[in-house]
Amino acid sequence: MIKKWKLIEETANEDNVLVDSADYEEIMTALSMLKEQYPHATYRVEDYMFSNVKPGFGRDPDLH
Repeated sequence: MIKKWKLIEETANEDNVLVDSADYEEIMTALSMLKEQYPHATYRVEDYMFSNVKPGFGRDPDLH
């Protein structure tokens, strides 16, 4: 499992994902740049776990 982050802009109608990255420093740099350019906008950072293993690979429990 890989920990990734999303930088999300919160608007009245919907939330827009601006950056999706595994690098936390990249997210924070983008956040600081956006806050400088658009100080009245609302942003949030969310983390989530991402698996790069495709389903179907691994041991088959029916064989054991």
